[in-house]
Amino acid sequence: MTTRFGDSLDDAELADLVLDDGTILAVGNSDVDTGPNTNGEFALARYAASNGAIDGSFGGGDGKVSQ
Repeated sequence: MTTRFGDSLDDAELADLVLDDGTILAVGNSDVDTGPNTNGEFALARYAASNGAIDGSFGGGDGKVSQ
């Protein structure tokens, strides 16, 4: 699975977790720029159990969260 968080090519997945409902939570970091002095931010993406597609019900409706 590959999920872009922004224009940076420096996104990195560090771990996966299969949740009780079968969805997959990917944890990593991203160079998404959400404000001044923000680099290497924490990033989460969730994927559907049924087909591995990004789960649009997670985060802001795009299956992703970064902070």
